[in-house]
Amino acid sequence: MEKQPEHIPGPEDVHHRIDALKQKIVESIETGKYQISDYENIMAFAKDIERRRPDAKEYLIFQQLIGSSPPVADLRRGDFEGDDSVLKFLSVLVGDIEQRP
Repeated sequence: MEKQPEHIPGPEDVHHRIDALKQKIVESIETGKYQISDYENIMAFAKDIERRRPDAKEYLIFQQLIGSSPPVADLRRGDFEGDDSVLKFLSVLVGDIEQRP
């Protein structure tokens, strides 16, 4: 059987996936699973990105991470690579939250 290529999300797909993960975070607040340390981890991650990438605020993905809503048309699309991937960070965070009793 031929192995299918891994799906690599395009810029708009990434942004939709981030929106879905953020919705799960909102739901975790409503169920009481969200902890203040989760917020602190998100803010620490955002500060780390900003420190490594002075242009971070020019990206929609960064604005999604921090909960900002500037004019979307002016922002760059796509996720950061490697350890700065917002999609990877939020996926792990949501997975951890969902494992809580």
